[in-house]
Amino acid sequence: MQDFDGKVAVVTGTANPRGIGFAITSQLAALGCKVVLADFDGAGASARASELRDRGADAIAVETDMGDHAAVTALAEEVYARHQAAHVVVLNHVAPTGGPGHGLLNPDPSSWELHVRVNLLGFVYGIKAFVPRMIGSGEHGHVLATTSGAGGTGTMYGNGPYATTKAAIVTLMECLYGQLRDAGANVVPSLIFPGVTNTFESRERTEQTVRFMRSTGLPATFTEPEEVARTAIDAMREESFWARPSLDDDAHRETVEWEAGIYRTRAETLIARQPPDAYLWGPASDLLGQ
Repeated sequence: MQDFDGKVAVVTGTANPRGIGFAITSQLAALGCKVVLADFDGAGASARASELRDRGADAIAVETDMGDHAAVTALAEEVYARHQAAHVVVLNHVAPTGGPGHGLLNPDPSSWELHVRVNLLGFVYGIKAFVPRMIGSGEHGHVLATTSGAGGTGTMYGNGPYATTKAAIVTLMECLYGQLRDAGANVVPSLIFPGVTNTFESRERTEQTVRFMRSTGLPATFTEPEEVARTAIDAMREESFWARPSLDDDAHRETVEWEAGIYRTRAETLIARQPPDAYLWGPASDLLGQ
């Protein structure tokens, strides 16, 4: 997609003013898109939409529980009632981590149920609510999904609900790619792989996170939400499945090289039928305590 002017873009997970979702929405609006901001936090999404309208954008907010099929269907109905189209859909919402039963050795399934409902089924619901209509229109479109290296690059095993559902999003989008290809559809899927992103209330908090990850041996790279947004939009312009930094990006070279090593290690481990220790990463967790 080269011309975004007048296109309709729907972005989920947009309430956080420092978030990836709002950064993507802001850049799409600056390119001339009519934007729809969806979030469980309706007041936050409305505030962000108001900010964009103050800049001259066509922006509305729709309070949406992406883990509720009826709510996601209603979101699509509202978008099509207002704009009669959706050209870009960005599935970016995420469930909060660290809830009851976060660890697998704790019998409480609450955190896992929440993550599966929001992080996985919410993406499935979003695809099913929008993509068939996008195909039916015959217009060129894009559907993007935000994953994470926690599940897409090796396994951040201490954060099981998040890592598992983020890994599932990778497979989900690969399935969508194949099915859109087989259908000859004029809709392109893309997978957004952000780094450690400054979505916190202060830069200091994000830098603390980066230092902590490096202390565990991870080459964490500090990333701004606007940078992730540019990568996502570049993927749409290039019709690319992968929306992530490459080795050509000097600022992220260390992380990209680490990721490549993990991919090779995981493949070699699978072929050799070895235990997965070599590609499990992240801080150790007190699983029984959560």
